[in-house]
Amino acid sequence: MYKELKKPGKNLFFSPYSVSTALSVPYVGAKGETQEQMSGVLCNNLPQQDYHPAYGGTIDQLNQKNQKYQLDVANKVFVQDSYKVLDSFENTVKPNYGAAFWRLDFGNPAQASDEINSWVSEKTHDKIKDIVKPDMFNHLTRMVIANAIYFKGKWANPFEKSSTRPEFFYIDDTHWNRRVTVDMMHQTGEFNYMENDMLQMIELPYEGDRLSMLVILPKLVRNNNIGNIEKDISGKMLDDYCAQLKKEEVDVALPKFKLETSYRLVPVLKNMGMTSAFNNKANFSGISGKNDLYISDVLHKASVEVDEEGTEAAAATVVIMHEKCMRRAKRFIANNPFIFMIKDKVNGLILFMGKINNPNA
Repeated sequence: MYKELKKPGKNLFFSPYSVSTALSVPYVGAKGETQEQMSGVLCNNLPQQDYHPAYGGTIDQLNQKNQKYQLDVANKVFVQDSYKVLDSFENTVKPNYGAAFWRLDFGNPAQASDEINSWVSEKTHDKIKDIVKPDMFNHLTRMVIANAIYFKGKWANPFEKSSTRPEFFYIDDTHWNRRVTVDMMHQTGEFNYMENDMLQMIELPYEGDRLSMLVILPKLVRNNNIGNIEKDISGKMLDDYCAQLKKEEVDVALPKFKLETSYRLVPVLKNMGMTSAFNNKANFSGISGKNDLYISDVLHKASVEVDEEGTEAAAATVVIMHEKCMRRAKRFIANNPFIFMIKDKVNGLILFMGKINNPNA
């Protein structure tokens, strides 16, 4: 998803965990080709009956209260008040994703969007607001799946504010004359660190010994830049680099920054191989038993702020599901004046022709 979202010269921030969690809920009801494509995008190699309990276990772990940092993950399923979902779907989603099912009327889009936005805002401590708009809902909206994640943590090794000073930041690592002035934080200490000919990577831990920030910095040598790292980035690459980390004395300089981002992810997910979920070919028959749903939109918003004390980050993902526009029988109700003919189909002769203005006359 990083590869799909990145744009040259543009900031980027999103929550892979939030997106995958929100998509895992409709995945409960996915069948056939839709299930296969979603499994590929979610990088799932487990059968459905094992995947969801395993995922639920990660949510329970993340939601364990830790006095050193705050981390909250929440899910909720908003369902059209007249729409019936299968017990098997609800009984899988509730325990594994901790998701309450909430009935509302998408026929009142203003009220529905207010309720969803209010829940997301509350769960992200007001960091993510107005993720949905009323015009995203209509008479075919049947379900909205929402995920919210919030994190606030202090560095295990805080930066001294007195060491922060204005410095140049080169916004184009191919042209040194393109630069801006930023507040650059500084410290020296022991950190997990690795480097090779192309890059450096450092791990900055948060209090609590569980969470950390990894920073990957390209070495600007031999025309190497961030683009060379981006084209090769993968889960395996990150695992390989993390395995090479070891304690080193490091002089660290990191800019203070604050980002807010917003994405519509349907084109991104299609490019990643998940195509059938977004049209009438979608098979979510495990949700209602009627194979009548498709995903109409996937929305994602995220924010992050990094300073001398630590990091505050939040993200939310919303999956909107509509009822398919099924092909309906045409209606021909002859309840007003009409013309009629009796025709010889072989030679095309019209043998009789008339008009009925009043069948009772």
